[in-house]
Amino acid sequence: MKDKETALCYKSTATDILGITVGEFDKLNIPVAETVDNPHHKSSRAYLYNRKLIQRYAKRRSIIRIRERLSLLRAKRESNKEANRVKMEMRLAKAEEIRRQEAERKAELAKQEEIKRHQDYSSKYLTLQDALPYAAKAMLNLNRFVKHEDCDRGTRASIYSLKNRFVKLLYHNGYLTGASKHILKTEEKECWSCGGTGIRDSGNDCNRCEGTGIYREAQDIIYVLLQFNINGTKYSWHQPGRLIDFDVTYTAPNADMPDIGVKPLEIPESQLSEASWLVKWVVEKWGKDIQLEKAG
Repeated sequence: MKDKETALCYKSTATDILGITVGEFDKLNIPVAETVDNPHHKSSRAYLYNRKLIQRYAKRRSIIRIRERLSLLRAKRESNKEANRVKMEMRLAKAEEIRRQEAERKAELAKQEEIKRHQDYSSKYLTLQDALPYAAKAMLNLNRFVKHEDCDRGTRASIYSLKNRFVKLLYHNGYLTGASKHILKTEEKECWSCGGTGIRDSGNDCNRCEGTGIYREAQDIIYVLLQFNINGTKYSWHQPGRLIDFDVTYTAPNADMPDIGVKPLEIPESQLSEASWLVKWVVEKWGKDIQLEKAG
């Protein structure tokens, strides 16, 4: 049986011996020595060929020419593949260069716009105290906008960051008139992954709540209400307690966090960008002046 298996070979082996494709092999019409069950597809039959006959075919000039032609085709395909790869890399590099140039152009335009705005503010507001009433009103509207549906997450984070810097500068320059703690009580949240049981369907402890059944415990979140008086106009802003890294004298007892809700803007939404620019300028200019005073 072993001798028989050695003497015969499958079509895949025959094409390997000849060094040609299955399509070219089928054109040769080499006689089939035996038909057997296909070991890979039981519903079909497999063809076996005389190995010695295949080896003799491999030496024929016609087969050698086929191999040479196929070799040239493979080489051409590889060459085309390499050429396409190089072209693709060049296109990607060109696209990346265009993106880089566009980013630089936008950055330069933004820089020029910032310089122009700063020049306009410097000529319009002779002192920072002149600009503060307008900056405070701008901050008021920006702080209201974060609760509007139109405000995306990135804009919200940017405004809160700007608000934090603005509030600190107001505090450090003596505009704070009062402060109190407001406490936001949050309820315990049941783990939705295990339905509050602490156990998964597999019988193991829930890895989301570590087997407690509680996704988030009830907690008291502290906010600090900071009150300011800027040229006779009163402003008040809440800040998370964790952001208060300066000494505050509390002037009122602790209270529950009120339901502030969404308040209307006092300026058109189209002017919020200008409002942000003004507050940013005040914060940056004021910060530079403070650093100069400390250095002196």
